[in-house]
Amino acid sequence: MINTKFMNKINKILIFTLIAGFAFNTNAQDQGTVSQIVATTATVITPITISTPVAMNFGTMSVNALAGTLALSTDGSLTPTGGVDVIGAGGIAGGVSVEGKISSNYTVTVRETIMLRIAGNTTISEISGSNVMPLSAITLDNNTAGSTTTTTAASYNTTFTGATAVFAGEGLNASGASALKIGATITLAAAQAVGVYTGEITVDVAYD
Repeated sequence: MINTKFMNKINKILIFTLIAGFAFNTNAQDQGTVSQIVATTATVITPITISTPVAMNFGTMSVNALAGTLALSTDGSLTPTGGVDVIGAGGIAGGVSVEGKISSNYTVTVRETIMLRIAGNTTISEISGSNVMPLSAITLDNNTAGSTTTTTAASYNTTFTGATAVFAGEGLNASGASALKIGATITLAAAQAVGVYTGEITVDVAYD
């Protein structure tokens, strides 16, 4: 005959063991998961903008039997070399205005997107040799950061593009503004074609 008291004691032990085991396992899961709050932030600043373009003008020149160059400085003065002679008054430096976050730095990229060539010439055969005046140097003057100069190897292709110059670390003043002046040097052939030359440079600005 089964002892009822003994069986009741066994049942109580089993129930206690199951409950204790369940509690132990649950506690183990809780201890295996920890949390930490991590803050997230984001900052919006004034966008950088560019405006008020001033057209670059190398003025009027003639070329004798010698090839040469003509440098247009950021103050508009012209310096010829070789067989190049300047006729009349000086040139006009290119320019743009930049605005953005006060006292911040930015990079300027000046790209010769259309080479100086005789107005109306559009084919690659018309934009070559003595029919073009490629840029060989680009000068940038920033009213807050002084002058910097870079020399670039100019070349032309089927898109009629040429030199590129990059100026890093330019600064916006305490009002969040800069006035940029752009000069350049053009190369002329001994038999440079006579005519009015037109081209374009593109100025890109971006925060550092």
